[in-house]
Amino acid sequence: MLVIVGHCEINKIIRGIIFSFHMPLFFILSSLTMRLSCNVDEFFSQIKKSFFHLIVPAFLIFLFRSIVDIILNRDNARSIVMSVPKQYFVEKISTFIAGSGVLVKMKNISIPALGIPWFLLVLFCAKLIFDYIHLKFPKKIFILSVCLCSVLGIYCSKIQWLPFSFDIALAIQIFFCLVFCLEKLN
Repeated sequence: MLVIVGHCEINKIIRGIIFSFHMPLFFILSSLTMRLSCNVDEFFSQIKKSFFHLIVPAFLIFLFRSIVDIILNRDNARSIVMSVPKQYFVEKISTFIAGSGVLVKMKNISIPALGIPWFLLVLFCAKLIFDYIHLKFPKKIFILSVCLCSVLGIYCSKIQWLPFSFDIALAIQIFFCLVFCLEKLN
């Protein structure tokens, strides 16, 4: 409900309060259901499973929304699609690849927000990164590695947003680690 309220016309202070915790909370709750791989074969199996659970729905939601936009804005959208089909589809592909929840400016190009599918793309990338770090780094430096990823993600986002919001996927590793450490404490 807070996500819905936060995206409505409301007081900026209330919106700021909601936005200060709602996405971290989503990532923390999502990490509660995450199962880490025990070996490389299981890792690739998890990637495939996550791809079908997260990326395919993200793409289908995006595709459905694009079709609905064309239908609802028939006159305007049809003229755009028919007159400059290449430009229209490049913009749609750019929107999916930029994968942001907000309008993104890359090299003086404005890329519209992806919206809801953004969360699924980031969650997929973040799970992949966290599971990989879990597999490849010894337990002694695991937490340090995760913290470094988070710092790298925050630093990258200050310079340039990365495709599929990969900078955010790096930055939220700390949330996954928090849940991982709390689960170990039982």
